Amino acid sequence: MPNHVHVQFSMAPQLGETPESWPEEAPAHYVQLDDIMQLIKGGSSHAINKLLGRSGKLWVKDSYDHFVRNEKEWLNITRYILQNPVKAGFIDTWHLWPFSYCKEELVSEIMI
Repeated sequence: MPNHVHVQFSMAPQLGETPESWPEEAPAHYVQLDDIMQLIKGGSSHAINKLLGRSGKLWVKDSYDHFVRNEKEWLNITRYILQNPVKAGFIDTWHLWPFSYCKEELVSEIMI
């Protein structure tokens, strides 16, 4: 979108892990969501500013985080994100939006 970005990713444990196998403390490689967002915003801000020949702040400080509780909600949010440029009138079908990506196995599940 011209004025905002949607990013959806999973921070779920690796396949095969169960709550019983999780360590008492976070592993050394664990990264908090706010740190992940800072990495995304910082890296993209630098690249976008360089591309546009400008400098300075690009993103607003806050972001909207949402904890997804089940697969149905995950698929609904995916559908919402993919349909966003369609609803805004930029394209007729989400497949035409060059800035969208969705795993192929999800496309059939969300039936867009």
